Amino acid sequence: MNTKFRCIDNGKPMTVRRESFRRLVSIDEFPDTSWLDDEPRLEAFHDGTWHMIGIQAAATFLIPHGGHFVVQTVESPGLWGIESDSDEAYLDKVYAEECGNLGEMLKTLGVAVSE
Repeated sequence: MNTKFRCIDNGKPMTVRRESFRRLVSIDEFPDTSWLDDEPRLEAFHDGTWHMIGIQAAATFLIPHGGHFVVQTVESPGLWGIESDSDEAYLDKVYAEECGNLGEMLKTLGVAVSE
């Protein structure tokens, strides 16, 4: 486990530092390619030159329980169907949006997110 994750249990909500979020990149196993109307691009996809991915944000934190801690990881829903050879700036933008989604999810669970 990454030591940057921490939980503060002093009567206040648990806290996860936003800088501790991490990017998850997975292969999209069931991509929708119906929008691909460029024949060379579609052929390159079928040849495996590029593939579709999904990007999610994840945070792991500790929940105090009976003198011990339970490790819990929460992941954002993610954005899927992203071309694997997309510009890095676009991938960063997607990840930033997923961090926002994850932050809202954690707040719903009573976990505060600090900057």
